[in-house]
Amino acid sequence: MKKAFLLLAIAALSLTACKTTEANYRAAYEMALQKDKEGIDEDTYALIKQEEAPREIDSDGDKLRVITESVTVTKNAGNDNATIRRYNVAIGSFRQVFNAKAMRGRIVDKGYDVFIVETSEPTYYVIAAACDTQEQAKEIIERLQADKSIVLRHPYPCILQPSRY
Repeated sequence: MKKAFLLLAIAALSLTACKTTEANYRAAYEMALQKDKEGIDEDTYALIKQEEAPREIDSDGDKLRVITESVTVTKNAGNDNATIRRYNVAIGSFRQVFNAKAMRGRIVDKGYDVFIVETSEPTYYVIAAACDTQEQAKEIIERLQADKSIVLRHPYPCILQPSRY
């Protein structure tokens, strides 16, 4: 009886001892932020973050939300031959690539040619279209907003501009 109770207690401890907590996630996030800042003085880091802050551009009287980030195409996450252009229509962003791939799969099933790009942090953006002009991007955004089979959370869709442009 004592042996069974001891085994039960050990099993219960092992199930609760390795749980991931919000505190663990927060600590890992803070370490990643600190690592991201290494080698960059605070003023430069503040300027980088200010440049990445969302802004709006005017397109024939409509306001389009724009995010500027340094991004690359994520390998094995859509069209590996995808070309990042000046106006990329983003429909979602995630911290984990499997979440971005899941969204990509749902949108591809609806007939869109979707790919994923990533930042160095990493943040993974799901891109519905890469456009050369602001007008093309606006047309894609309007099409996505009119498509009732796709539900997007605010602030998406928006334009993702690579910082190299």
